[in-house]
Amino acid sequence: MKENMYYTTMAFLISGVLSFAHADEETGLLTIQGEITDAACAIATGSKEQSIDLGTIPISLIKQDGKGPEKSFSIHLINCNLIRHNNQNQLWNAVELTFDGPSEDNIFSIFGDAQGVGLSLRNSSDINIIPGRPVSKIDITPPSMRLDYHVRLVSNTKPLQSGSYYSAIRFKLEYY
Repeated sequence: MKENMYYTTMAFLISGVLSFAHADEETGLLTIQGEITDAACAIATGSKEQSIDLGTIPISLIKQDGKGPEKSFSIHLINCNLIRHNNQNQLWNAVELTFDGPSEDNIFSIFGDAQGVGLSLRNSSDINIIPGRPVSKIDITPPSMRLDYHVRLVSNTKPLQSGSYYSAIRFKLEYY
């Protein structure tokens, strides 16, 4: 009987320890989001928000050449389909991109300590992109597309001043 009481007491103590350990659990939260669109393509996750570092550029280079070196970036479109979901008798044919943000004299503005420069964007055909104006339409090519662009610092009408800078440029896609 004493042995049985020992095992019962041990079981009781162990269950208390186990429930105490259980009370010490950590919890978390999973937030899930997405978007369903009626568009010809979707923007790949890595292309929706990009950060481009133009690096450290000597002011003498900007003064001499009027511009800094180019950096390339791409916008990847995925799951492209020509059939319109809302009207299957019409097909999507083209996509048109518009880059927009603060600008002056047809170049994108920068903010921060640096002055005398702005940002110039060009497409893969070397055509300058004017802020707020659509770039030429591009034929949609299923199942995915890569749209290539270039960005660089260029002189503007203000005196050059060294320092750090930043900018934010939005882009939107319209399908036809």
